[in-house]
Amino acid sequence: MKLSRLTIQSLLAFTMTVGLLGCSSTDNHEQWKGEASGRWNAVKSKIAIEMAEDQFNAGQLGLAQRTIEQAMVKDMENPQLWLMAGRIALEKSELETAYQRLAKSIEYGEELEGFARKEKAKPYYYQGIVDQRWQRYDAAKEDYAKAYERDPENASYFLARIEMMVQLEQFAQAIAELEEKTSYFDQNPTVRALLAHVYRSQGNHEKAMVWFKQASMLAPEDMKLREEVAREMVAVGRNGDASRELEELVKTEYGSKRADLFRLLAESYVKDSKLREGRNVYLKLTEMDRTSVHDWSKFGELAYRLDDETGALQAANRLINLAPDDHRGYLLAGMVWNKRDRLDRALSMFDRAAELAPQDTTPLIMRGIALQKNNKPAAAADAYKQALSINPEDKRAKQLLASVTENLH
Repeated sequence: MKLSRLTIQSLLAFTMTVGLLGCSSTDNHEQWKGEASGRWNAVKSKIAIEMAEDQFNAGQLGLAQRTIEQAMVKDMENPQLWLMAGRIALEKSELETAYQRLAKSIEYGEELEGFARKEKAKPYYYQGIVDQRWQRYDAAKEDYAKAYERDPENASYFLARIEMMVQLEQFAQAIAELEEKTSYFDQNPTVRALLAHVYRSQGNHEKAMVWFKQASMLAPEDMKLREEVAREMVAVGRNGDASRELEELVKTEYGSKRADLFRLLAESYVKDSKLREGRNVYLKLTEMDRTSVHDWSKFGELAYRLDDETGALQAANRLINLAPDDHRGYLLAGMVWNKRDRLDRALSMFDRAAELAPQDTTPLIMRGIALQKNNKPAAAADAYKQALSINPEDKRAKQLLASVTENLH
């Protein structure tokens, strides 16, 4: 059979290749074999890591660990396998094991030529978490710094390092670095929120409010940030702005059942001299929780200040029923009875309040005021003197005693 020219050329090429291979050394052959095996192991390791990641995210930690350990038998120096193994141990709270595996990931990753710096950053970050759980905050700060150095685009690494500064009470340094990075991470609300928290911890509510507002503008759907803005507004005395923000918050799913936000709203109303609005909020709070002594007390106090005697007495009776050993219900009831010119009932309530709160001068002062109102100056003077025996610096008791003493002479 006659072969075509193309077939002959192909055979010649094959023969030359065989000849060359035959002339190659056994070492080269083994090298190529090893490289092929290494590439195949790398592929299998990548598949194993992806599988373990899915198992990890599904909470199947035991299965994820077996997947990784089986892959490590063939690829012991793969830093990503060690990283995943460390993360699994960390999730299982096996901190010593996690630390050792993450250290191996760092060792092999730093030695691996061409290994991406972003990948090198990850084991340092998780090692920082281990150090943080061990309360080795200086070490954790250093770990997070190394992670951020290798991946400076990752704000999480930067923020983790700043949090360690705060933990170590390095507040000035934390503030300086956060402010410097607000331009770099110009769309990151968390950087601004953390800066606001640091300022708040230092008592600088004006600066805290500014940075919380900036964070909230970047994340307008984040209700927690809106809450923080409102809290700082109350802290700096911007109660009108705070109440408007809180009015909106308590209408949302986030805030509609939050008693603490309703209380903050009531507080902002009262500080803004909107007593009626504040009373109405406390009334709503008593409807949300009929057993809240605090809310009944505040409702009763505001009702009294608004001359709502019926509401104040209702609150007083409710307080006495809910907390018979709390003096506030008796004190409020005595104030209402005094306003209604029922001296006997008023004195009875003030005496009970004084028994329950022996270090509080208010029940004795209110007793004195009731007696003075009913033309009993000597008895009133005795009540004021008794209050001063508890607190000699009580200005109200001093002034009232001076006024009644003048009338006695």
